[in-house]
Amino acid sequence: MLKDSRITIIGRGIAGLAAAFELQKIGFSVVVIGPNDINRSATGAAVGLSSLKGQWHANKPLFSAKVDGHQFLMTWVKELETASGINIPQMACSSYEPFWTMREYETIRERVFHRAFSGHTGATFTKPTNDLNELYEKAPLGTALYDRDFWFDPRIGIEALTKALQVRGVTFFDDEISKVEACESTLALEGKKSCYKSNRVIVAAGICADKILENSMITAPRQKGVYGETLVIPKFSHACPQIIHMGQRHLIGFEGGGRYGSSSLDTEDFSPGPRFGSDRGEGRLGMDSRFVDIGFNPRFSTTYAGVRGKYRDIAPCIGELKVPNSPLKVVLFSGFYKSGLQLAPLFAANLAKYYSGSSAFLCEPQFSVGRFSSEF
Repeated sequence: MLKDSRITIIGRGIAGLAAAFELQKIGFSVVVIGPNDINRSATGAAVGLSSLKGQWHANKPLFSAKVDGHQFLMTWVKELETASGINIPQMACSSYEPFWTMREYETIRERVFHRAFSGHTGATFTKPTNDLNELYEKAPLGTALYDRDFWFDPRIGIEALTKALQVRGVTFFDDEISKVEACESTLALEGKKSCYKSNRVIVAAGICADKILENSMITAPRQKGVYGETLVIPKFSHACPQIIHMGQRHLIGFEGGGRYGSSSLDTEDFSPGPRFGSDRGEGRLGMDSRFVDIGFNPRFSTTYAGVRGKYRDIAPCIGELKVPNSPLKVVLFSGFYKSGLQLAPLFAANLAKYYSGSSAFLCEPQFSVGRFSSEF
């Protein structure tokens, strides 16, 4: 057992639980504190997509980390299945982004690749799969092809993480931490139900991290709030075996069901509310009406809020922050949003290396969200 091996993690999303999973493996006694409510977690509402959009030849450090995170994720999910005994629905296959006009094709080139198809298979103008034809009355002109995209069900992933950690003796507290402050020679974590003490604290509270740090008078880069939407359809007759990209929207077919996620919307307001304002089911985020028309029911929608660094490539995803009136520090592990499922497990492993003493480096830069090009 490590000396001073107790460590407390605030947050039960993919970041917090992945950190607990990796730290427990190297001998830490881990305590996880956070609400036991997956519906309040951005991870729980995420589509579950890890995508490189066919680009595997990174020429910038940030994109290189995305490639590493993507490869790590595929093996990590298998490890998690073994540790928990839970089968996690997943898919590793080529995906495609359809376009119906040459103008849409040019938009894809500009938005995704910035006109440089580095490591990409290009696009095809041949007739796409029958599954895709079933989705729309008019078949698309062609598709951009992306090799080796990966999907897993994030809700089952959280369930598997929780079970694996409980089996290994990790302690969970269903509580909401509001403040961390110095208390003699340790740190006190103030919750709604109780107060906790620990010398090592990781704040992986997602959208709640800003408020915790603000209440604690801990100086940190502010996160930028974003909204997203997900539709989950238990019975979807048009389910396809691939992942379909629609710009920054994604449709995934699995076991007769479907999951559709929209693009994000920057916001300062994180209060819940109705996301659909018309009978067609089109929400404030511009939900694609073509998906609604073929059977998606807005009643199955989930609104979720996430965070990302206010300043791209400056605000850290992982970094140490000083606690006032104490020599101790807390570690911020947050700010992934759409890249969270792709990056959090790898960065959790890096965090464990730091705590084990095998790495002196602890700072991961904030990633730009929704852009995968190495030319960005």
